Amino acid sequence: MNHDKTEYTEITRLNDRNKEEWRSTRKLGSLIGDDEDVLRRKQLATAAFRGLWNLWKRGQQVSEKLRLYQAFISPVLLYNSGTWAVTKSAQERLDSFHRRQLRSLIGIRWPQTISNNALYARCESQPISHTIKILRWKLFGHVLRLSDSTPAVQAMVSYYTSKDLKGWRGRPRTSLPGTLSADLEAADAGKLSSLEDLHRIRKIAVDRAEWRALCQRVTEKDL
Repeated sequence: MNHDKTEYTEITRLNDRNKEEWRSTRKLGSLIGDDEDVLRRKQLATAAFRGLWNLWKRGQQVSEKLRLYQAFISPVLLYNSGTWAVTKSAQERLDSFHRRQLRSLIGIRWPQTISNNALYARCESQPISHTIKILRWKLFGHVLRLSDSTPAVQAMVSYYTSKDLKGWRGRPRTSLPGTLSADLEAADAGKLSSLEDLHRIRKIAVDRAEWRALCQRVTEKDL
C-alpha cells in the first residue's frame, strides 16, 4: 500500500445525518453514503441512457435494444450496488426509475400505458431491487468465505462484538447487516443479529451447494 496516496476519512454518526459530510466522499468510484450513491448512480445511468438515444429511436428489435441496455446502462446503475443498504421506499423509487427507462426503451409513452408485470415480461426483466438483492448476497458469500485475517471479516466480527446503538434518537437507521438479517427473516431462514449467527452463516457459505440453496431461498422470496 502506498501511504503517500492513502486517503483517510473519519466516519462519525450525528443525530442529523444531513450534517455527516463523509457521506458524499467518493471511494473506488462510489460515495460512502448509500442514499447519496444511489442518487448519483441514477444520474449517471440517466446520462448514459440519453447518450444512446439515437440507438433507442431506431427500428431495432426489442431484444437488441435490451442487449444494449444490459451492456451499457445496467452496469452504470448497479455499480457496487451489492453494498447498498436502502430503505423500502428507496427500493421502490429504484424500481420506478428502472421501469421508466424500460418503457422509454420500448417506446411506451403517454397516453400509452402498460402494467408493471406486462412490462417486465415484455422486456424479460425483473424489479431492479430484486437484482440488487441477488448481487448483495453474491458479494456477501464472497466475504464470508474470506479468511479470518482479512479486514472485511474482522470488521464483521467487530460489528457484532462491539456495536452499541443505544443513545440515538429516532428509529434505527437502515444498515447492511440489518438488511441481510431482514432478508433471512423474510425467507424464514434465521437471522443475522449476533456473532453466533455470523459463525453459523459462515459455515453455510463454505458449502457451495448449501449456500446456493440458501441464496435461492432468500432471493426468490419477493418474486
